[in-house]
Order: sequence, then C-alpha cells, then structure tokens
Amino acid sequence: MDPLFALDVGTRKVCGLLVEPGENGHRVLHYAIREHPGRAMLDGQVHIIAPAARVLAQVKEELERKSGLALDQAHVAVAGRNLATSRATVKFRTGHGDPLQRQELAAMELQAVREARLSLDDPRASAGAYCVGYHVQATRLDGEALLSLEGHRGAEVEMDVIATFLPKRALDALQAALRGAGLSPASLTLEPIAAVNLAVPEELRRLNLAFVDVGAGTSDIALTRAGRVESFAMVPVAGDEATERLADAFVLGFMQAEALKRGLTSEEDVVVTDLFGSRRGISGIDALRELGPAQRHWAAEVAAAIKDLGKGQAPQAVLLAGGGSLLPGCEHWLADALGLPPGRVGRRPAKLQQQFLSLPPDLESAWAVTPLGIAASALDKRGLPFAHFQVNGQWVQVLNLGQGFSAFDALLASGKDRVQFFGKPGLAVTYRFNGAERVAKGDLGRACRLYVNGAEAPLEAELKDGDSLTFVDAQPGPDGRLSVADALAVEGQDASACVFNGASQPLPLEVTVDGQPVRDLNVPLPDRARLEARPRATLRRLLEDAGVDLGGLIQRDVAVTLDSEPRLLSQRNYRLRLNQEEASLDAPVKPGDDVVFELGAGFQERVRDLLALAQVPAAELPAPDEGAWKVLLNGQWASLDLAERVFMNGREVGTEEFLIDGADVRRERPEPCRSVGEALRRLGLSAWAHAPRLRLRLNGREAGLDSPLRDGDAVDLSLLQGSPHP
Repeated sequence: MDPLFALDVGTRKVCGLLVEPGENGHRVLHYAIREHPGRAMLDGQVHIIAPAARVLAQVKEELERKSGLALDQAHVAVAGRNLATSRATVKFRTGHGDPLQRQELAAMELQAVREARLSLDDPRASAGAYCVGYHVQATRLDGEALLSLEGHRGAEVEMDVIATFLPKRALDALQAALRGAGLSPASLTLEPIAAVNLAVPEELRRLNLAFVDVGAGTSDIALTRAGRVESFAMVPVAGDEATERLADAFVLGFMQAEALKRGLTSEEDVVVTDLFGSRRGISGIDALRELGPAQRHWAAEVAAAIKDLGKGQAPQAVLLAGGGSLLPGCEHWLADALGLPPGRVGRRPAKLQQQFLSLPPDLESAWAVTPLGIAASALDKRGLPFAHFQVNGQWVQVLNLGQGFSAFDALLASGKDRVQFFGKPGLAVTYRFNGAERVAKGDLGRACRLYVNGAEAPLEAELKDGDSLTFVDAQPGPDGRLSVADALAVEGQDASACVFNGASQPLPLEVTVDGQPVRDLNVPLPDRARLEARPRATLRRLLEDAGVDLGGLIQRDVAVTLDSEPRLLSQRNYRLRLNQEEASLDAPVKPGDDVVFELGAGFQERVRDLLALAQVPAAELPAPDEGAWKVLLNGQWASLDLAERVFMNGREVGTEEFLIDGADVRRERPEPCRSVGEALRRLGLSAWAHAPRLRLRLNGREAGLDSPLRDGDAVDLSLLQGSPHP
C-alpha cells in the first residue's frame, strides 16, 4: 500500500506526514514542518490564501524530495469551530390518504435538512454550507409519535431533524490553499475528533476525562465517559492570546513575542529583537508574571466549557495536548479553575499513543497529537470522505459523515428541493352541498425518477466517486375536477326518487350554484362553491304526476270545543300519508320518502283524535272498569268506577265515537273514594247507610261509615236481628 499523506494546516505551523500503514502499528516514514511567516491563518481558518498555499507547497515539496513520490492528494482536517449545528421541526401535509412511501419520506427529510440550514445562526453559513451529516430525531403522524412512518396513513407529518454543517467559506478557503499547492483533499476530519481518538485510547474512555487540544487560535475540548467520547466544545482562546499579551507587555512584534513564548520552556533568558532592531534578553520569570492574566482568562474559559459539558461537574482528570499546552504553568491555572488537585491536569505527549511505532523525536511532544491523529483517522477510515458526482451534467462535491455515499447525498448537495422528489397531489375542490362540507381530491402526482450511470435506481442507491446521475423531476398531480352532475351523483341525487304506493317515482330537483339556477349539469363546479339541490315536488305535484284528479278530493274542517277550548280538525274522502304520518297536499317530498295515497279510504275524526290533539295520549285513557277501585262486598267483588269519562254534547261517549261538527266535548274524572259511606253511595246502597241497626265490618273489624277505604278492602254489611231490610 502506498504511503498516506496527512497534512495538519494549523494557525501557527503546518505539519505534513508520510505514513506507512501496518497491521501491528503504523510508521512515520517522513515528516516536514513549516511555520507561517505571517498571520495568514487566524483561529484555525485560512484568511490569506496565497501565503498559506506557499507554506503548504513547501511542506509537500520537502516530502516529495525525501520520498521520491509525487503527492497530489492529502488527508486534512478543519478546526472544530468551523462546524455549525442546527435543529429544525418541519410539518408537511400529505394531501392524500395513501400509505407513506420511503421515497416520499426521503423528500421530506431533504426539505427538513434545507430548513435546518436556512435556520443556521451562523454568519459564516450565509454563503452556503455542506451538510456533513443529519439525524431524524423524532417523527410524528397527526400528532402521534412513531418510530417509523413508512406504510402509515395520515394527514400531517412532523419531523425533528438535527443536522451538522460545514460552512462552504471555511472549506473553500482550505481547498483553495490546497489547490495553490497542487493538492486536493482525499478526506476531511475534524481536528478535535482526530486528536482525541489518538490521545485517549479506548481503555481510558471509561473514565470521566476532559481532553483539551490547545492550539494557537482555539482550544478544542472533548469529554469521555462510560467508554465513549460523549461531547465536544470549543473556546476561541488559546496560544495566540498569550503571544499578544507578551507583545503588549514588552512592546514586541507578534513573531518576536511568539519566539519569547516558546523560549519560556528553558531556564535561560530569551533573546528577542525589539522594535528598534536591538537584541535584548527577557527573563522567563518576568515573562511568566506578565502572562498571569492571560493564563487565568484562558483557564477560566476552558473550565467553564468543561463544566458546561459535564452539567456542572468537573472531570476526574484533564489531558492537555497541542502546541499551546506547552506554555509553562498552564496546567496549574486550569487545575485551580476546575478545583482539581494539580496532579490531575497534565500534558498528554504524542509518544504515549499506541498506533504509531518509534516516532521521530520531533513528533513525541504534545503538539504533534493533531497531525498524528489526522493520519490515524484517515488510516482507520474515520475521515469525512470527499466524492464528486455529476447531477444532470453538473459536477457536485459531497461530504458525508456516514462514510458511504448515496444518490440522496448527491442530490442534496446539488440543491434539489422536496417538490422535485415527490410530486405533490393536485389541488382539491372544496364545496358545500346543502350546507355540508365536501371535498373532491386531486390526483396523486408522479414521483421523481433517478438514473445512475444510465440505469434506473432508488434514492438510497450507493454511489462511487465519479458516478453520473440523471434526475427527472416529479410531476404534480392534476387538480381535482368535477361537474355539477358528478357532485349530485356522489350524493345519490342524480336520479332522485321517492316511493309512491310501493313503486319508485322520480322527483325533479331545483339545483343552484352560489344562489344561481343551473340548467346544464355538466358544467364544472368551482372551488368553494355553494351547491344546493332541493326537490321541487310537493305531495300535490306528486299526485298530479300520478294522474290523480285533485278536483275529486274533498277535505273539510270540523270545529269542536274540548273543555271549552276551540279545536279545528279536518275530514277527508281520501287518505294521504307521508312516512306513515298523515300529511297535507302542500307537504314537500324528499328523495327516499314513502308516500301512500288511497282514494275513497277517507276518514272522519274520532274522539281519540281530539284527545290526541290535546296531547292526551290514547294509551293513557282507561277503558271501562280499567283503573277502577274494587271492594269485596259481602263476598262479591264490586267496582268503584274512577276512570275518566268523556261527554259529547252532554252524553257520555267512548273514545271511538265519531266527532260531529260543533260538538262540545268535556272530560270528567271523579275523585277517589275515600270512605265506606262514599263507596255505598257509588254502589247505589245509600239506603243501607241510613239503616238504624246497620252492622258494618271492614276487613273483619267493626267499622263506621266514616272509616277510610282502600282499594281491595273487604266490606261486610248486615242488619241486627229484628231490623227491617232497607
């Protein structure tokens, strides 16, 4: 296998490694280190492309001379501060009742990622950003959370998406510098991920540790716990702040202040050149004293970020790496800020790593953790791979955290929109029919079609670098359309009819749209129209259509009084019933009504009809003897009539008696029988009540005429011996 070229483009220096992979450990064959002569980079990002490209070219050319190889690709990393994360919650109306398909859901995910990118609160992303990974955190269908929506039916889909983006400006600047050096990126990783993967082996990750990679412009932080890297953070405070503090304190140029800072690792005075070109020595003690405020500020910022990641808790220990961590005393400042013993914060030199064999002495220090980590990430296939694809003839560049590339990734990078993936259904026609809401749905759209290298393929198809994609946009479905006749047919009123004497009889309809009569039922029904369809028929019209001579129908009114209140009833020589109820000739007929007409089967109102009109249900009217009290009189049952009595013109009548015009009808219901004497009177035995020697027993006991009486009592009457019979 050819050696791998890893390139760490740092704020202060550039380090290139040629690494030979090995099963038992990798070997650094050659390395080259160059410093930026000026400040072409700030905070881990290329600011001035041309001078940065010249330094990259110097590193590349030195490695080519040492190895005899031609180098054209490099594995690189970007600072963690360049990543931006955004969350988005997006709702979609499905517009149909069919099961949700994977292709439709993929289109929704794409739109959700686009929304997340648009909501980035990061000015660096204003010119666009690469999506380097996304995750659908939650999905809901009609408000109910579901693990998977595929195959479900519903009206509204809701997705929560978290996506990670790399602003194009940051990556484009790095790529421009690489192109200026005759290089292209083979893979991309993140500096904090690469560093922590190398410096903190698996067996240490079970501990609650903080790893801090202190560079020139940023301090990248990672926390480990329970065997994994749990979280990342970054603070924009690092070695350059210390350099600037020294420059201000001793009135030096930046590069001379940087030389002073690096020289503090020795016990001797550091010789620098001042603004006037004079060389002078500066005591390390004086320099460190001046660095106190900067060190304190850096430690406070890093400690706050660590505690924020740890939810307020300090870690068990802190491992330091990166060139900025070589500043004497920084570990003590950080331990104090975290409240940890001094021995719990220290540097993690590169020589403690376990993936490379026999490192050169220059690469054993803590500053070399990042370049070695970039190489290790590339060897372990942990980097973000680059790939280039053609989409409808246009080249697009794709990055992907998931390592593999799918057609979906390429289409996302090309800027495709959701509507291009899944053809939205046609617009529905909504209208009201006789006041009720109705919807005529549009037809489903035609989904997109995708061809990879000429062969039709799904959105999830895996791609290889250089593949050509042809994407055919989805087509929207036709809008909903229906005529007035179609709408009436849906309601079952295209051939409205009723049942007349057991046979179907057509009914004419009066149809209006938005209040205007409609003659041609084949015209389209407008959206949001008010469609009214009412039968024009009455029973009179129905009888006419059936050939009934209405002139022969006789109906007259009968005027009576009930308990002195006037009442009006009708008598006819025919019977006309609508849905089992007597009806007038002018009653309207609706589709499905049941009409019965009988000529000559007229009817005359009876007493019960009058009582029913007075809201006295016939079922409550007692028949003769029904409801009467009974007594056992001398062993024989006798009835005490308590039922309501009806009188017509003074004569007692039954409820089936026919009414006569002008009749005076009255109702009478006697009071209950309350005593034995009253019972004798009602039974026509008043003479017994006046007999002088009457003996009266009630339920076997002596009683008098005033004794109270109840229904079912036994009354025995007898005369004392020698008394005349009444």
